[in-house]
Amino acid sequence: MFIVDQHTFVVHPGEVVAVTILKRSGPFLAAVSELSGAAWTRKPEPNGPLAAGSFIAPHQAGTRVSMAVVVPESRGPFDSDDSYEIKIQGATGEATSSLVPSPLRAQTRTFAFEVQDPDPGLTWCPKHKIVVRGRCPKC
Repeated sequence: MFIVDQHTFVVHPGEVVAVTILKRSGPFLAAVSELSGAAWTRKPEPNGPLAAGSFIAPHQAGTRVSMAVVVPESRGPFDSDDSYEIKIQGATGEATSSLVPSPLRAQTRTFAFEVQDPDPGLTWCPKHKIVVRGRCPKC
């Protein structure tokens, strides 16, 4: 998996993509959508403060997969330190995104995945979390 930005990823055909959502404090109220373009192997459902699931990327290059995490507006006292940490992890990379509940409105974070055949010239630098051609220029 290669990261285009915090919400967009390139995955390889048949790659397993894990989705983990951790609620920092308070009850877990976020909802995870069905996948568009693929099916959940295990849909992330809350178990205490954690929801974890995964899917397998389609085998056809050019296929697009998307999902959303919806957080309702917060009720009661607002905790500014509260957040949902959303981690997307594939075979060769991972990204983490935080979503802070708002006392004013519900929020949706959408994630998109594009299936592409592997480019043998591209590699993942785990230290700098970037895709590079050849050797990482920052290492």
